[in-house]
Amino acid sequence: MTAVLLGIGVPSLHDWLLSQRVISTAGEIATDLRFGRSEAISSNSLVAVSFRTSGKGCYTLYKAFESQAATCDCTLGAGNACSSTAPNIELKTYTPPHDGEVSVIGPELKIELYSTAAKLVHEDSGIEILVSAGSGKELKVVTSPGLPHPTVCKPAASKISGYRACP
Repeated sequence: MTAVLLGIGVPSLHDWLLSQRVISTAGEIATDLRFGRSEAISSNSLVAVSFRTSGKGCYTLYKAFESQAATCDCTLGAGNACSSTAPNIELKTYTPPHDGEVSVIGPELKIELYSTAAKLVHEDSGIEILVSAGSGKELKVVTSPGLPHPTVCKPAASKISGYRACP
C-alpha cells in the first residue's frame, strides 16, 4: 500500500517542484529587467541584456558604455560573460540550474533595454521571454508597447495557475 501511495505522490511532487522552478525563474528575470531600469537611472548609462538559446538558454544583464559595443556572452559563465567586451560591465549572468529541466528562451540578440531616460528602447515591439519545463509548465516574461515594465503571464497552454493570460 505504501509503495502505491509513493508511486502516485512522487510524480506529483516532481511536477509541483518543476512548476515552482518555472515560477521562480520567471520572477527572477522580471526582477532583473526591473533592476536594469533602476541601474540605468542611477548610473545614467545604457543597460542591455543579451540572451543565448544554446543549451537551456541564459542571459547577461550589463552596462554597455558604447551603443555598438560587442555583446556579452552568458555561455562563458557568471563573472566572465563580459570579459572580452570591455568596457561593458557585467551586472548579472543567469544560467538555469544544471538539472536541465527548466529552459529560458529569449531573443538571440543584444537588446538595449534602457537608455539614460530609463525608457525601454524596444518598447515599440516589446520583449517576450519563455520560461519552460515542458508539459504545460510555462510562463512568459513580457513587455509591450502599452506595458514597458516587465510582467509575468501565462501562455494559453500553461497549466500553472495564479497568473493572467498573456496578451
